[in-house]
Amino acid sequence: RAFTKRLDLYPYQKLFFSRFVYGHLVSVFPDDVTYIPYLNWLTEDDTILAISGIANPKPFIRYLRTFKARIKVKVFSDHHNFSYRDIDRILERFEAMPGKKKYIITTEKDAVKLACHPHYPQALKAHTFYLPVKVQFTQQQGNVSFDETLRKLIADGNSTSQ
Repeated sequence: RAFTKRLDLYPYQKLFFSRFVYGHLVSVFPDDVTYIPYLNWLTEDDTILAISGIANPKPFIRYLRTFKARIKVKVFSDHHNFSYRDIDRILERFEAMPGKKKYIITTEKDAVKLACHPHYPQALKAHTFYLPVKVQFTQQQGNVSFDETLRKLIADGNSTSQ
């Protein structure tokens, strides 16, 4: 309410809020994996190497830290292109990690780059997953959803253009 009041919207303007919603892990190399773990299955004996090359990795890392597994983090700059040396360092970090079960979890954006990398080690493929994310609109004042508002605007626009 405070944010809405501060914006001082006109009566015809609508304000919607959104948030990130994370999905279940997806294998970066589906042909090499026999099962996909659920993050809530992991224990304190398990370790995740979180790899990120996005502008703001904090929400991604913060989300992973809500689970019991130990988290090791390797952050690259936004739009990072993984070099052969980067891949070697990822392998070294993975092999040095403690853990009953060990996983590499990355963002969707970085998963595409890793999946296409010719130097990505076969030994890591079964352990490499990405965490899908989507933007979810929350309800606005008056309980009118973003989808309903958008559909109405499109329908009204189509009827006035004919």
